[in-house]
Amino acid sequence: MKKITYSFILFLTAGLFACNKQSTLPDHYAIIPGGNTNVKFLMLSPNAPQANFFINSAKISGIAPTTTGVVQGLVFPQLYPASVAYSTFTAGAVKVDIKVTDSSTVMPGQTLLSVNQTFAPNKFYTFAVVDSLSKISTVVIEDDPTVPDPTKSYFRVANFVSNFPSMKIEVVKTSSGTPLTMSYPNLAFKSVTAFDTLAAGAGQVYKIYLKHPISDKRLDSISAFTPTPSKKYTIYTRGVAGLPDSTTNAKRPIITSYTNF
Repeated sequence: MKKITYSFILFLTAGLFACNKQSTLPDHYAIIPGGNTNVKFLMLSPNAPQANFFINSAKISGIAPTTTGVVQGLVFPQLYPASVAYSTFTAGAVKVDIKVTDSSTVMPGQTLLSVNQTFAPNKFYTFAVVDSLSKISTVVIEDDPTVPDPTKSYFRVANFVSNFPSMKIEVVKTSSGTPLTMSYPNLAFKSVTAFDTLAAGAGQVYKIYLKHPISDKRLDSISAFTPTPSKKYTIYTRGVAGLPDSTTNAKRPIITSYTNF
């Protein structure tokens, strides 16, 4: 009987200690205010110097400084925050400034572009800076997080290749099963399609081609796109049309993707 009593006391003491220990752990998250909006930034102007994004004069992008403390900015073709993330700030009508860092050797401290934009509360957006520096502009797209069918994946296609009015994109299923080809023959510069569905999960593989809309010449491809059920993706093009063929030229027309949700 004594052994049972002592065992129970030890068990109870251990349980209380575990509970107390757990309750003293610090929280590593922040609750997003209900009135906030959420924005992903893309720096896709191919010849723009490094720059940061400001919302009503407050810097929203946060690239890590150099080891000597020099402030850095986004350069082509970076996204901010990461591939699967959004910046959050108070919703409403705001002024968005894209400012070159003071440390830049080109246009230091100058503002590349200022735009007035309204972002609704509890919404998600992609804010893309596109075109060459002399014609720099923006594209703002709402990112709908809803997934009507969680067994499928969702994707949309955006064309941000400058120096040509349109591009051709093809989505071709390369895995076994029912064949599938989806074509966007003349996707205009700065245009974005609505979300469409793809079969997803184990064994569902697609190849995505970027082609010249007139000659049908293959410019680039995603060789193995394997979507996950219930995920939403943006497949987008970037770069400058008409550059000499070179697989090492980072500013040639390229097709790639990021995950929205």
